[in-house]
Amino acid sequence: MGQNIHVVGEQQPNANLVKITGNFTIASMLETLGEAFALVRKAGIEASQFLDIVNGSLFKSPIYENYGKLIAENRFQPAGFKLRLGFKDIRLGLAAAEDELERNDVGVAAVAGEIAGQPLLGGCQ
Repeated sequence: MGQNIHVVGEQQPNANLVKITGNFTIASMLETLGEAFALVRKAGIEASQFLDIVNGSLFKSPIYENYGKLIAENRFQPAGFKLRLGFKDIRLGLAAAEDELERNDVGVAAVAGEIAGQPLLGGCQ
């Protein structure tokens, strides 16, 4: 997102929302990718082979490629970002989803809450 300029409407807060939800997406991807690597490793599958499959057949993205390589190589230090900043964006994303849920009954709020381990307003019914 940082390499281009994107106009997301007339409302300036939309730019903040796009940044927050982009970071929320990255955090969700990291959680999912970490769990997937743990599972394939326990099954005896080489992490590098799994990464090749993810990058070559499932998701062609520098985010998956770069973070996936770090996870596959067990390179967790130094961290690429402060965990508290990641949590901040997740909290902001959840707050935005909850606000949107109050205005429109959208499923994204329920999904966001489930990822964070806290269903919003009892989830979407």
